[in-house]
Amino acid sequence: ETCLKAIASGLQKYKPYLLLVETSIPSSNDRATWMRSSTQQLAELIMNQLKSEFGITNLREGERQVLTSEQVPKTDWSTQVTVHVILRDFTKFIELTARAIRFMRTQSSL
Repeated sequence: ETCLKAIASGLQKYKPYLLLVETSIPSSNDRATWMRSSTQQLAELIMNQLKSEFGITNLREGERQVLTSEQVPKTDWSTQVTVHVILRDFTKFIELTARAIRFMRTQSSL
């Protein structure tokens, strides 16, 4: 339950950032769109799992973040750096998520 909550809240945290990535990179927009929609689908699947197994219907509102216009980079350079940092952090999060899911799978098979 704890792992699924952390994964779901992390995926929800990255939603607005992935939208920023999608709008900032017009050349690879198909990949960015696919990544954002896949992340959305994964978040929905995990929330359905939390609902069915643990009766959790909603995460705390404090775990959700929204990008304000002040947080959106103004120059091309800062946009590129911001996108790079978002993608790097998202990659680390997904790697940890995959590790947690493998751990949960091995624990359930014991």
